[in-house]
Amino acid sequence: MKLGGDTHGVPVTVWLATGLLNPAQIQEYFGVPAAAPVPIIVLYRELVCCDVEEPDLARAIVALTDPAERREVRLHFMGHDAWAKRGSANTVVEQMEPILLAHGLRAFDRADIDRVGGWRLLYNAWASARRLRKWPASAGPYQPQAADPPALFISAACPDTISAVPMLICDEKNPLDVRKMAGQFFDDVMDALRYGVKSHLNAETADPAEVRAREIWQRYPNTAEGNTNRAMAMLRLQAEQQRSRFIRRRPRA
Repeated sequence: MKLGGDTHGVPVTVWLATGLLNPAQIQEYFGVPAAAPVPIIVLYRELVCCDVEEPDLARAIVALTDPAERREVRLHFMGHDAWAKRGSANTVVEQMEPILLAHGLRAFDRADIDRVGGWRLLYNAWASARRLRKWPASAGPYQPQAADPPALFISAACPDTISAVPMLICDEKNPLDVRKMAGQFFDDVMDALRYGVKSHLNAETADPAEVRAREIWQRYPNTAEGNTNRAMAMLRLQAEQQRSRFIRRRPRA
């Protein structure tokens, strides 16, 4: 499971699950015979807030993620502005991360914020879903293409995301991009989804472990609370590295 978040503008968090649908499930859900499992991404929960302080946002994320589910969170992506200093105040990460860590959620990962690549990926992921849903019976068993991204589906439990999708329009100055609509909630909702999907599929290009360890070490102040939170974050990083030794990533086509 992955989380994608954006705190620039309207704070938005989305929960994403990834996996495979086996041929029996594809037949059950779509009425389509399939020759092989199909990779999917499902957006199943959203949190859209207004006028909420960062610690309260972290507590809301915790409240919406039950303890058993927290153990399944593999990545939690956040836009790069969350690490930026705003005057003398703590960064968004410094205000939120200790609360998340204290309740069993993982530290933040920097999102892949490539706009053009992200929008293109969302389009292609929805195209994979549409291809599956509209597969003609006369064509025989459905066969996913190696170059296709996972099929992306949005749960009916995410009405803000569903309503935001048709609001996207092409940027006249850059036809490959989506027009930025600052101040509009749907812009922030779609940024969070883009961060989550694009960053998940590019996760194997993440910074080396030593770089991430240094960033975590420098993130916390040298206070009693900061040292405790730093130690917890370092332990989580070590556990993640240990798990990754036994996980073989599928090479990209």
